Amino acid sequence: MGSIRTRESASGCRVLSSWSEHLPGLRLPPTSLLFSRRLRREWRYLLVERINARFIEQNAERLRAQADTSVNLLRWVTDELAAIYSEQCVRSIDGSSDGLEPYQNDGLIDLFLDQACKLTQVCRELAIRPLWDDRAQALCYDLVTPDKFSVIPHPTNPLGFLAIIIELPDTGYRQAHYSVWTDGSHFLADEQMRPLDSIENPDHLNPYGVIPYVVAHARFPAQAFFNESDSFGLRDATLDAGVQKTDHNHLRHIQSFKQLAITGSTDENLGRLALDPSLCALIKNPQASVQVLDLQANLREHLETLFLGVRPTLAMSGIWQDVVKGSSDSASGYALSLKMHKQMVEWDRLRGLWTLYERQLYSVASVIAAVDAGVMMPAGELDVVFPDIGPASNPLDKAQLAEKYQAVGMSRSMIWREVFGKSEEWIEQNGAELAEQEFASAPMVIPAMPEPEESEVEVELSDDDFEEEEEELLA
Repeated sequence: MGSIRTRESASGCRVLSSWSEHLPGLRLPPTSLLFSRRLRREWRYLLVERINARFIEQNAERLRAQADTSVNLLRWVTDELAAIYSEQCVRSIDGSSDGLEPYQNDGLIDLFLDQACKLTQVCRELAIRPLWDDRAQALCYDLVTPDKFSVIPHPTNPLGFLAIIIELPDTGYRQAHYSVWTDGSHFLADEQMRPLDSIENPDHLNPYGVIPYVVAHARFPAQAFFNESDSFGLRDATLDAGVQKTDHNHLRHIQSFKQLAITGSTDENLGRLALDPSLCALIKNPQASVQVLDLQANLREHLETLFLGVRPTLAMSGIWQDVVKGSSDSASGYALSLKMHKQMVEWDRLRGLWTLYERQLYSVASVIAAVDAGVMMPAGELDVVFPDIGPASNPLDKAQLAEKYQAVGMSRSMIWREVFGKSEEWIEQNGAELAEQEFASAPMVIPAMPEPEESEVEVELSDDDFEEEEEELLA
């Protein structure tokens, strides 16, 4: 599957041929669509199917009416793990963010990638295509789930692919069913993967010279390009939790009232007494008996069993087990970060993966902006700094830790670097600004006037002066 046969077109352009030979094995079953629907809480019908499979019809009929989709483990795990874009990232090339405005689109890039990261976590793979928006004069991004595309993987590069086939939406009147891209060619194809003639692009050329898609993976595709089966365990655990929560609701409902039990009577009308207490009936059979049953199940223990059942699934996904029922723990952020160590490790792993994907995305987006709009973005490798989203990012906890570090003699610059994660440039700039603020806010002191220095004056006295002074003394 690594080699692709080509043919020469009328103009000498090499395009792919015999696409139908590459279709078997490339298309994925549309279960990823079910994953994405479950992420949007549109999975009640799946829960009903699981209830029908687990219970006899008499009980399933009662449970179907109150199917509970509130315990959505798949969504919880996705929201907890794929949260690295929940706050804005800092992007730069060679230390400067100048010229990245079309790529970032006033911060919309983080909103796009936040959804892309979550969809990738659910579907395990996702295709992202940059598109130029003439009105915004910036790039926007199209997200394609794996039930709508397939690829011919690169024989040596796990993240690369030689071609991508996008399934087009069915409009009922359009002949094209697929959009095919390679580095050198692009064409629309029918159901049998036969290229369709195009007046705008008769030679089926790719105007970009690169495939305008980047495929993101939830895990590095070391063994296979598509790894959708990784989510099957979490999918089944979500459905099982929904069945248990539905059963719990049913137990709570039936024990909210007492049940009347009548034995030894064949009168069918007596059965309505269990449903309508306002009815009165006469029991004629002297052998009949009437009992009032109080069906009290241990609801708290039943609910605890549900929570205990989902803990292993959360732990294997890297999620702190108490997140499913909430926590009243008042520990500091750093204490909580120890409990969430596996989750924070998973965040670091995703940051590394999405740094690779963003660099690929920026490379493709630069070509599209240049070809479609003539906008040249800076060349170079994109650097992405992700925000700190862990519990230890609480400013109050950091301030308390900084006070402790300062008490043991740690320097101010070391505290800024180790506790707050600031760079050396930021620390130097902050020190200069603090010095300037201290100088500007210092009270003005008017200096005292200096006292004049005493000086000796030499006076020369004549003999007449001495004689006059002597006469005054004698008198």
